[in-house]
Amino acid sequence: MIRKTLTAIALAAVAATSQAGVVYNNGSTIGGGVSNNMVAWLQADNFTLTTAATITGGRLWIEGQGGALNWNGALQYWIFAGGATPGAVLQTGSLTIDSVTDSGVLAQGGRDNIRQVDFDLDINFSALANTQYYFGVRAGGGDVAWSGFTPGNGTESFNATLNNWFNNGRERAFLLNGNAGTLPEPATLALVGLTLAGAAVARRRKA
Repeated sequence: MIRKTLTAIALAAVAATSQAGVVYNNGSTIGGGVSNNMVAWLQADNFTLTTAATITGGRLWIEGQGGALNWNGALQYWIFAGGATPGAVLQTGSLTIDSVTDSGVLAQGGRDNIRQVDFDLDINFSALANTQYYFGVRAGGGDVAWSGFTPGNGTESFNATLNNWFNNGRERAFLLNGNAGTLPEPATLALVGLTLAGAAVARRRKA
Protein backbone atom coordinates (compact mmCIF):
# COMPACT_ATOMS: atom_id res chain seq x y z
CA MET A 1 0.00 0.00 0.00
CA ILE A 2 2.79 2.41 0.93
CA ARG A 3 4.68 1.59 -2.26
CA LYS A 4 1.60 2.25 -4.40
CA THR A 5 0.99 5.57 -2.66
CA LEU A 6 4.58 6.72 -3.11
CA THR A 7 4.59 5.70 -6.77
CA ALA A 8 1.35 7.62 -7.34
CA ILE A 9 2.92 10.73 -5.82
CA ALA A 10 5.91 10.42 -8.13
CA LEU A 11 3.73 10.05 -11.21
CA ALA A 12 1.59 13.01 -10.19
CA ALA A 13 4.70 15.18 -9.82
CA VAL A 14 5.74 14.44 -13.39
CA ALA A 15 2.23 14.73 -14.82
CA ALA A 16 1.83 18.16 -13.25
CA THR A 17 4.42 19.52 -15.68
CA SER A 18 2.07 18.96 -18.64
CA GLN A 19 -1.35 20.47 -19.36
CA ALA A 20 -3.82 19.72 -22.17
CA GLY A 21 -5.70 22.47 -23.99
CA VAL A 22 -5.20 25.22 -26.56
CA VAL A 23 -1.47 25.67 -27.16
CA TYR A 24 -1.76 28.29 -29.92
CA ASN A 25 -4.53 30.66 -30.99
CA ASN A 26 -4.09 32.58 -34.23
CA GLY A 27 -7.39 34.34 -33.71
CA SER A 28 -10.94 33.22 -34.24
CA THR A 29 -12.14 36.52 -35.68
CA ILE A 30 -14.10 35.50 -38.74
CA GLY A 31 -15.80 37.61 -41.35
CA GLY A 32 -17.01 37.05 -44.88
CA GLY A 33 -14.90 38.46 -47.66
CA VAL A 34 -11.45 37.68 -46.24
CA SER A 35 -11.25 33.99 -47.10
CA ASN A 36 -8.88 32.27 -49.53
CA ASN A 37 -9.49 29.31 -51.81
CA MET A 38 -8.10 26.12 -50.26
CA VAL A 39 -8.84 23.68 -53.08
CA ALA A 40 -6.65 25.04 -55.87
CA TRP A 41 -4.30 26.55 -53.29
CA LEU A 42 -2.56 25.17 -50.23
CA GLN A 43 -3.16 27.84 -47.58
CA ALA A 44 -0.67 28.28 -44.73
CA ASP A 45 0.06 30.58 -41.80
CA ASN A 46 2.92 30.70 -39.33
CA PHE A 47 2.84 29.97 -35.61
CA THR A 48 5.27 29.96 -32.69
CA LEU A 49 4.71 28.35 -29.30
CA THR A 50 5.99 29.94 -26.10
CA THR A 51 6.19 26.50 -24.47
CA ALA A 52 7.11 23.16 -26.01
CA ALA A 53 4.02 21.08 -26.74
CA THR A 54 2.69 17.99 -28.42
CA ILE A 55 0.10 19.19 -30.95
CA THR A 56 -2.82 16.80 -31.27
CA GLY A 57 -5.44 18.73 -33.23
CA GLY A 58 -7.20 22.05 -33.45
CA ARG A 59 -9.92 24.15 -35.04
CA LEU A 60 -10.29 26.22 -38.20
CA TRP A 61 -13.06 28.07 -39.99
CA ILE A 62 -14.11 27.50 -43.60
CA GLU A 63 -16.68 28.91 -46.00
CA GLY A 64 -17.86 28.72 -49.59
CA GLN A 65 -16.13 31.31 -51.74
CA GLY A 66 -18.38 31.43 -54.79
CA GLY A 67 -21.62 30.58 -53.00
CA ALA A 68 -22.86 27.95 -50.59
CA LEU A 69 -20.18 25.75 -49.04
CA ASN A 70 -19.50 22.69 -51.21
CA TRP A 71 -16.96 20.41 -49.53
CA ASN A 72 -16.23 16.69 -49.74
CA GLY A 73 -15.09 16.55 -46.10
CA ALA A 74 -11.40 15.89 -46.81
CA LEU A 75 -8.57 18.09 -45.51
CA GLN A 76 -4.86 17.45 -45.98
CA TYR A 77 -2.40 19.25 -43.70
CA TRP A 78 1.26 20.16 -43.63
CA ILE A 79 3.56 21.38 -40.87
CA PHE A 80 6.54 23.24 -42.30
CA ALA A 81 9.74 24.61 -40.84
CA GLY A 82 9.67 28.39 -40.43
CA GLY A 83 11.28 31.17 -42.42
CA ALA A 84 10.27 33.99 -44.76
CA THR A 85 8.12 31.35 -46.50
CA PRO A 86 7.28 27.77 -45.45
CA GLY A 87 10.43 25.65 -45.37
CA ALA A 88 11.01 21.91 -45.22
CA VAL A 89 7.98 19.66 -44.72
CA LEU A 90 8.20 18.31 -41.17
CA GLN A 91 4.93 16.38 -41.22
CA THR A 92 1.97 15.91 -43.54
CA GLY A 93 -1.15 13.77 -43.54
CA SER A 94 -4.94 13.87 -43.35
CA LEU A 95 -6.96 15.65 -40.69
CA THR A 96 -9.56 13.60 -38.84
CA ILE A 97 -12.71 15.72 -38.70
CA ASP A 98 -14.38 15.59 -35.28
CA SER A 99 -17.22 18.03 -35.90
CA VAL A 100 -18.46 20.73 -38.28
CA THR A 101 -20.56 23.46 -36.66
CA ASP A 102 -22.47 26.37 -38.18
CA SER A 103 -20.90 29.54 -36.73
CA GLY A 104 -23.93 31.69 -37.44
CA VAL A 105 -21.66 34.23 -39.17
CA LEU A 106 -22.40 35.04 -42.81
CA ALA A 107 -19.67 34.21 -45.32
CA GLN A 108 -18.58 36.51 -48.12
CA GLY A 109 -21.49 37.79 -50.14
CA GLY A 110 -23.90 36.66 -47.41
CA ARG A 111 -24.82 33.50 -49.31
CA ASP A 112 -23.99 30.99 -46.59
CA ASN A 113 -22.62 30.74 -43.05
CA ILE A 114 -19.03 30.12 -42.02
CA ARG A 115 -18.42 26.66 -40.55
CA GLN A 116 -16.27 25.83 -37.52
CA VAL A 117 -14.26 22.63 -38.08
CA ASP A 118 -12.72 20.73 -35.15
CA PHE A 119 -10.06 18.21 -36.10
CA ASP A 120 -7.36 15.83 -34.89
CA LEU A 121 -3.98 15.25 -36.51
CA ASP A 122 -3.43 11.71 -37.75
CA ILE A 123 -0.03 11.80 -36.00
CA ASN A 124 0.80 14.03 -33.03
CA PHE A 125 3.49 16.66 -33.69
CA SER A 126 6.13 17.64 -31.12
CA ALA A 127 6.74 21.39 -31.42
CA LEU A 128 9.64 23.19 -29.76
CA ALA A 129 9.26 26.42 -27.82
CA ASN A 130 10.15 29.73 -29.50
CA THR A 131 10.51 28.07 -32.89
CA GLN A 132 8.58 29.23 -35.93
CA TYR A 133 6.51 26.76 -37.94
CA TYR A 134 3.85 27.00 -40.64
CA PHE A 135 0.52 25.15 -40.51
CA GLY A 136 -0.92 24.51 -43.96
CA VAL A 137 -4.21 22.99 -45.13
CA ARG A 138 -5.74 22.08 -48.48
CA ALA A 139 -9.28 20.83 -49.11
CA GLY A 140 -9.88 17.72 -51.19
CA GLY A 141 -12.48 19.24 -53.50
CA GLY A 142 -15.51 21.47 -53.94
CA ASP A 143 -15.81 25.19 -53.27
CA VAL A 144 -14.02 25.74 -49.95
CA ALA A 145 -12.10 28.71 -48.56
CA TRP A 146 -10.23 29.21 -45.29
CA SER A 147 -11.77 32.09 -43.36
CA GLY A 148 -9.62 34.74 -41.77
CA PHE A 149 -9.10 38.42 -41.23
CA THR A 150 -6.84 41.26 -42.34
CA PRO A 151 -4.12 42.41 -42.24
CA GLY A 152 -1.87 39.37 -42.00
CA ASN A 153 0.94 37.33 -43.46
CA GLY A 154 -0.82 34.18 -44.63
CA THR A 155 0.76 32.52 -47.63
CA GLU A 156 -0.43 30.14 -50.34
CA SER A 157 0.98 27.74 -52.92
CA PHE A 158 -0.95 27.07 -56.15
CA ASN A 159 -1.60 23.35 -56.63
CA ALA A 160 0.52 22.70 -53.52
CA THR A 161 3.73 22.61 -55.54
CA LEU A 162 5.52 24.27 -52.55
CA ASN A 163 7.78 26.31 -54.86
CA ASN A 164 5.48 29.23 -55.65
CA TRP A 165 4.54 30.74 -52.27
CA PHE A 166 2.58 33.99 -52.42
CA ASN A 167 1.78 36.24 -49.44
CA ASN A 168 -1.94 37.02 -49.57
CA GLY A 169 -1.87 39.58 -46.76
CA ARG A 170 -4.45 37.77 -44.64
CA GLU A 171 -4.41 35.87 -41.37
CA ARG A 172 -5.97 32.43 -41.25
CA ALA A 173 -8.40 31.82 -38.37
CA PHE A 174 -7.27 28.70 -36.49
CA LEU A 175 -6.13 27.35 -33.17
CA LEU A 176 -4.07 24.33 -32.17
CA ASN A 177 -4.71 21.94 -29.29
CA GLY A 178 -2.22 19.77 -27.49
CA ASN A 179 -0.31 18.99 -24.34
CA ALA A 180 1.95 21.83 -23.28
CA GLY A 181 4.58 21.54 -20.59
CA THR A 182 8.22 21.69 -19.71
CA LEU A 183 10.75 19.14 -18.61
CA PRO A 184 10.52 18.51 -14.86
CA GLU A 185 12.63 20.91 -12.81
CA PRO A 186 15.61 19.49 -10.87
CA ALA A 187 13.66 19.73 -7.61
CA THR A 188 10.82 17.72 -9.11
CA LEU A 189 13.21 15.09 -10.44
CA ALA A 190 14.84 14.85 -7.01
CA LEU A 191 11.43 14.35 -5.39
CA VAL A 192 10.59 11.62 -7.87
CA GLY A 193 13.93 9.92 -7.22
CA LEU A 194 13.50 9.99 -3.46
CA THR A 195 9.92 8.78 -3.72
CA LEU A 196 10.83 5.83 -5.91
CA ALA A 197 13.77 5.02 -3.63
CA GLY A 198 11.41 5.03 -0.67
CA ALA A 199 9.09 2.69 -2.51
CA ALA A 200 11.98 0.29 -3.12
CA VAL A 201 12.94 0.34 0.59
CA ALA A 202 9.35 -0.30 1.63
CA ARG A 203 9.18 -3.24 -0.76
CA ARG A 204 12.39 -4.79 0.63
CA ARG A 205 11.20 -4.41 4.25
CA LYS A 206 7.94 -6.07 3.41
CA ALA A 207 9.84 -8.96 1.81
